[in-house]
Amino acid sequence: MKKISLLTLLGVLFSLSAFSQQAANLKSNYFEIRKYYANPGKLPELIKRFQDHTVALFEKSGMENVAYFVPVENNDNSLTYILGYPDEEARDRMWNQFLNDPEWKKAYQESIVDGALVSKIDQTFMTLAPGLNEMPMPSKSGVFQLRVYTCLDGKIDNLIARFKDHTQDLFARQGLKNYPYWITSEKEEASPN
Repeated sequence: MKKISLLTLLGVLFSLSAFSQQAANLKSNYFEIRKYYANPGKLPELIKRFQDHTVALFEKSGMENVAYFVPVENNDNSLTYILGYPDEEARDRMWNQFLNDPEWKKAYQESIVDGALVSKIDQTFMTLAPGLNEMPMPSKSGVFQLRVYTCLDGKIDNLIARFKDHTQDLFARQGLKNYPYWITSEKEEASPN
């Protein structure tokens, strides 16, 4: 059974976010959520490596930095971020370019002198959900919530229609801000940190 999920970011439960793009301004067609689990005591160093090196090197390799988050209650010592790419093939090419960039290799080696920063990486690949990203992106919220809806086979169109026809407006009436909506897609292998 193929798992298809609808992912949405609502203005409610993740903090330290930098939504750097608006849905209407996203240049990408293929997206990836990467969740890094930092080794004990290493999360500040991991964030610093992103701030000082990784974010700019992603851009240099052609990736679109969409958003970065740290959970409000960070019980799993994690950093979650979203990258955008023109398509799946470009994603693989851009990661290869990034991983082989001498500047990245140097920054990476320097950052792990006292031990690896990351113990595990989770990845989810996505495309924008059709018809759910038409409204203008709201201004930044201080806190976001990532919601994942997993559908029964053949029901994703029904769920998208429900969100388009009802749910987005109901969220807005409750004071929640609608951020991008994605549909997951399957991909075979994971990239190293």
